[in-house]
Amino acid sequence: ARNFLKSYPDNAIIRRYPWVIDICRGEFDLALSEWEETFKRFPASSPNWFWILSKGGLHMYRGDFDKAEHEYLKLAQSEIPAEKIRGIDALASLSSLQGQFSKARKFCDEARGLALKTETKADDVDSYINLAYQSFMKGEAQETLKNAEEALRIGANNLDKTKKFYILVFKGWAQARLKDFAEAEKIAAQIKTMAGDAREIYGSHLLTGWIEIERGQFNKALPELERVSVLYPKYEIYNGGFSDDRAFFVY
Repeated sequence: ARNFLKSYPDNAIIRRYPWVIDICRGEFDLALSEWEETFKRFPASSPNWFWILSKGGLHMYRGDFDKAEHEYLKLAQSEIPAEKIRGIDALASLSSLQGQFSKARKFCDEARGLALKTETKADDVDSYINLAYQSFMKGEAQETLKNAEEALRIGANNLDKTKKFYILVFKGWAQARLKDFAEAEKIAAQIKTMAGDAREIYGSHLLTGWIEIERGQFNKALPELERVSVLYPKYEIYNGGFSDDRAFFVY
């Protein structure tokens, strides 16, 4: 990506690739440095909320939750409803990541209320994804399933690929935990057909591993989870908005 960037030094989109790659490598300080250089050169290339959420996400990756919160509060205090909802959702994500689920639920309720009041349905979807994530982390299968299905219902046909991926992973986990293996396997197959990069491929293996664990077939689960570690050694951490990713998987 850096070599490609040399050929297109003034392309704002290409300029983002190095810091995205740094994140995948776990080089978060370098990613932040790349982010700052990109923002300095191309501040108008993306909406304000993107820059704030992505910087907050980078701080979250680095484990600097105070700085991440500082960024997200900028949006949560915005007078623009869509920005405000994104900021509140990000704060919910940050709270969940720290195990503060009661606090996260309050943020989700606030975001959902504002989304319904202002008819900002796309952001209401994010709130339900957040709720599904919280239920997932607490091991509450029925609640996870309910929130994932609600996110799918509200999003209908306008969900972007990343959000749909995470919703399906949560839904598949819940179905497996509830011993509905046939439905969980259908979801794993659906995720596999979405595969466009390592994330979708690892999601399919991850869900298949979970299904085998719930069946008690640990000898079958282990190869699937080992594939996850090869495909995505750094794992993907839910970061409150960066690239709209919506999950924190623990392996």
